[in-house]
Amino acid sequence: MRAATIERNGVVLEQWQWDALDVELPRKLRHAATGPFVYFAQEVDGEAIKIGTASEPWARLVGLQTGNPRKLEIRQLVVGGAPVETRFHRLWTRKGALIRDEWFGNGHHDSILALAKHIAQAQLDVLDAGRLVEAGLARCVDDGLRNHRAILA
Repeated sequence: MRAATIERNGVVLEQWQWDALDVELPRKLRHAATGPFVYFAQEVDGEAIKIGTASEPWARLVGLQTGNPRKLEIRQLVVGGAPVETRFHRLWTRKGALIRDEWFGNGHHDSILALAKHIAQAQLDVLDAGRLVEAGLARCVDDGLRNHRAILA
């Protein structure tokens, strides 16, 4: 079951994500060297999920949309760069979710998004605490990927 989403300028996110992006996350990210985002863009009414990295995921979405006849939306954001993206790619490739290149699904789309959401929420909790931000954000990814079986159970 999908949570209620809100669309703004072609980007669809859950309310808690818009709240974080509008208020909390940008303010906190200005004070922390967190790097780019790993984004999870999905075709509306589809399964395929693009796992990529970008400093400005909304601008990247525009580029992706140009080459895709189906409407795309950013479903989740995780703070992290190319090494984090690579870890997601490896995990979901091992699980048989790879469709092609950086597109994943094959019946795993709900699990991909659930794990990303779990990690994103843990990162927001670290940002709220305000201590050891850079290490804490990386630890959220480490913990989430290491414990993915329990998280998705």
